[in-house]
Amino acid sequence: MTHINQLITSDNPNYNPNGGLNVNGTWTEAQINNKSTYIFKILKLLIMKKHILLLILISASITTNAQNEFTGEGDGYSWDDPFNWISGDVPFNGEDVLIDGFAVEFIGSSFTYGSLSLANGANLLMYGDLNISGNLNVDNFSVISPIITDLNDYAKVILGGGYSFFGDVDISFSAYVPQIGNSYQIIQGNSNFCNIATTDIVPENQSGGGYETTLGIQCQADGILFTVIGINYTSAKSWDGEAGNGLWNTPTNWDPNGVPLTTDIVIINSPTGATVTTDGAGTTTADRIIIGDNNELVINGNLDMFSFVGVNESASLNWKAGSLSRIDTNVQSFIINRGSILVDGPGDKTIENGFEITSQGANSSMVVSEKGFDINNGTVTIYRNNLVIDGDNIIIGYTSGSQHTLRILNSESLIKTSGTGISSVNLTDLQIGPFASVICQEGTLAFGENLTNNGTLSGSGSFQLPNSHVETGKISPGNSPGILTIVGNLTTASEAVFNIEIDGPTIGTEYDKVVVQNNADISGGINIILGYLPPTDAVFEIISASSLNTTNLPETIEADFGGNSIIFSVESKDNAIYLVGPGATLNTLNDDLAGFKVYPNPTNGHINVNVGPHTRELNIIVSNILGQVISNERFVNTNTVDLTIDGSPGIYFVNIKTLARKSKTMKIIKR
Repeated sequence: MTHINQLITSDNPNYNPNGGLNVNGTWTEAQINNKSTYIFKILKLLIMKKHILLLILISASITTNAQNEFTGEGDGYSWDDPFNWISGDVPFNGEDVLIDGFAVEFIGSSFTYGSLSLANGANLLMYGDLNISGNLNVDNFSVISPIITDLNDYAKVILGGGYSFFGDVDISFSAYVPQIGNSYQIIQGNSNFCNIATTDIVPENQSGGGYETTLGIQCQADGILFTVIGINYTSAKSWDGEAGNGLWNTPTNWDPNGVPLTTDIVIINSPTGATVTTDGAGTTTADRIIIGDNNELVINGNLDMFSFVGVNESASLNWKAGSLSRIDTNVQSFIINRGSILVDGPGDKTIENGFEITSQGANSSMVVSEKGFDINNGTVTIYRNNLVIDGDNIIIGYTSGSQHTLRILNSESLIKTSGTGISSVNLTDLQIGPFASVICQEGTLAFGENLTNNGTLSGSGSFQLPNSHVETGKISPGNSPGILTIVGNLTTASEAVFNIEIDGPTIGTEYDKVVVQNNADISGGINIILGYLPPTDAVFEIISASSLNTTNLPETIEADFGGNSIIFSVESKDNAIYLVGPGATLNTLNDDLAGFKVYPNPTNGHINVNVGPHTRELNIIVSNILGQVISNERFVNTNTVDLTIDGSPGIYFVNIKTLARKSKTMKIIKR
């Protein structure tokens, strides 16, 4: 929707450049006083003359390729502050942008702008990509300052048109060390004019400290390319591995020789790749550590940092034992992971004293494959990609301290990938963001203390939720169509949503289902995703429980496939919730499956399944308490089926489905 202030440009005599809209789209009293007279005149003219078409034409002509100029009258530097712009709004799609003499910080945006001009000493500090459909113009006195965080993840200007570049580019490396030959195409677009120096030096104060970089610059037909042609480790201790044993505590492995001290900047950046291993005895210390691409740091004991550990995109940190801690509680210490962190050693691994781990890279990963990982006092935050629990009997918990925080943000995931047993996360502060996911692909992922889920619970394994937990996020069975199992109780709030995929038409596990092994109190919404158009007499059992206490769901749900819709009624019966097509009733289901019996129960493993007096085609699925399918058999023209439950003693579920997608489930106890 076009704001009214977009009708007022600097060409109008009554335009007030100090006006504009607040962030929430409302006018302040001062802005109303400044602009009300002129707005009133526009509206009065349009209403009196009934020029509705004229209003549309004026709005369209002004917003197309309108120019928005940075004035700095908000906080003075932020691109995202609307009061810094002459229009009162941040630039939007298609708008031309002018920055004249100001230093502006650009974090990133989903918009594509019309054009960008930097003039009279403007400096654009870029943390994210800037997309422009038209041209880029930079005069002799202006600067673009991109932040480079990885070889393949750095701020750049992406043009649909051409560039005229007469200014300068000041590159900064953020917790990152490059290697000779690395290239970065900062400006991407067609060349109109390019007048820039052929070499540049990035000083150590722009390189995370400890080294300076020499860059070769090329003006090319498709952009401006910067290539690393030299690295000088000025004040850092760099790894040269002369001793040949790969040990941190060997003095001759460093240049200059000597084991790093607490005040040292340490760079492990062998162009051929190196593995550096710390000692399990004592404590390893440093000001900061940067691990270059194809290099690895193995931590066998305590590591105390004054500042940060930077892990490049193709670098790795293998944490086998010891604590991660900070030296000075007044200085934040953390790992900036853009590569790979593997927590796999048999020893205890703890985060202490407010230390943090953050995964920020586009291809970063953090995998926990051994038990003994405690967040005693600190934070793990996954901003990009996933935190993977790989195996059984792995516990992410705590044994002391007061801050036990794990956060999964943006569209990332906490995933249990393998193992038929149980792994758990027992923390006082576990946060899943609104676009993030918790996924259990196999076995059970248990939560012992706290879970704040604003995202999605998904997978074909099982979840055990904390006592008294009320689920407010989405529940989406994985490997759709599939079965997601809740070990224990499930209570959902009105904000919760069940995502159910129905793919048919072959009988079997052709639609999603949530199985609650104890008590269920169900509220919320249902979202149906159709992979085919089911018959109108279809019935789908989408939620079952040992005891279904209350339900507060919509009475009907409409779903669409290929432009054709079907309206299901949502009905509850016999501790299950069904989607019932308009041509079916639950009474019909009960009549069809009235003879469905499983005996003996409890059993020693052999069971008889009586499917009633009618001959039909049936699918019988046996699954264990973890939601894993033990057997999946199809039977035609039979009344009684003999089955053997293979597996250890415990609880199993026998589910029968008819050709009409009607279903019933019974719990069996194997002695």
